[in-house]
Amino acid sequence: MVVSMASIRQREGTKFWFACITLPNGRRIQRSTKETNRKKAQQLADKWESVTRGRVTARQTQKVIADLYHDITGGHLDFPTVRKYFDSWVARKKPETAPSTYAFYHDKARGFLSWLGKRADEQIALIDRQDILDFRAAELKRVAPRSVNHAIKFLRMVFKTAKEDGKYHDENPAGGVKAAKLRDASRRRGLTIPEIKRILKIANDEWRSLIYFGLYTGQRLGDLARLTWRMLTSIVTRFVSSVARRAAR
Repeated sequence: MVVSMASIRQREGTKFWFACITLPNGRRIQRSTKETNRKKAQQLADKWESVTRGRVTARQTQKVIADLYHDITGGHLDFPTVRKYFDSWVARKKPETAPSTYAFYHDKARGFLSWLGKRADEQIALIDRQDILDFRAAELKRVAPRSVNHAIKFLRMVFKTAKEDGKYHDENPAGGVKAAKLRDASRRRGLTIPEIKRILKIANDEWRSLIYFGLYTGQRLGDLARLTWRMLTSIVTRFVSSVARRAAR
């Protein structure tokens, strides 16, 4: 049997060498080595080729790549888990965003990690486009399309940063995932009082306050989340005055 060896080539318009590797199923693929030195690029391609010939786990594959990277550059590669990277991403955003935005990021991260289950503690590099599609499908059975689209947009942001940080080396897995089709707005309705009561039972103090203010003032959630104490005092004063006038009639 003839064993195909790895080769390298340069594409027009780029200074990097691409490794040409044969997978176990016979498929030939090309991946950028991010190397401009031909000898180093060939070393990387040969190492990748050797990995494809054995039955190895993702962790073993990553160790091979990390060892080779260290041999060539003297540096170290970090392969963070999905949980570790998402937690660090959200923590990084805390001093950069408003509390409501930070809460949104935190909730969306928790939702994705919860859906992944045990896979949340695997390397982030193992997440692919099919995972995002499966997550979208699962969420569409649970929440409204608009909420699902917000979650997908959040994932695009996280994986874009992961790629910029050098923690994710493939294309953004959420980048090509289309938004879910929104339902007919005419079918939407307000929450009933029993539904609101059920929500209040599980809401924390902050959300409970927002729910009450929304219920009694009719303002949008986004507007309520941006209220200052001065604005809040003014609203409460007007509300109390209105109730007093009605009671006096």
